[in-house]
Amino acid sequence: MLDSFDRMRSLLTLNPGPSRAVFLEEIPVDGLTTDDTVSLKKRVHDLMAKRLEEYNYSWKIQEKEEKQEKV
Repeated sequence: MLDSFDRMRSLLTLNPGPSRAVFLEEIPVDGLTTDDTVSLKKRVHDLMAKRLEEYNYSWKIQEKEEKQEKV
């Protein structure tokens, strides 16, 4: 959920408001085994990160600002 982060007052609270969700294409797992778990996890993470960056999700912007303040 892209917009819920902005309305959170703490980790376990949410406030009403619009929330966008991003649905990604399926990742085929035919032929994969439990030995492929690490590579599949990385593939999914990388795909999700790439797509979320396209939406300029707010916690990424916040992380960048915090890094700049430390410099």
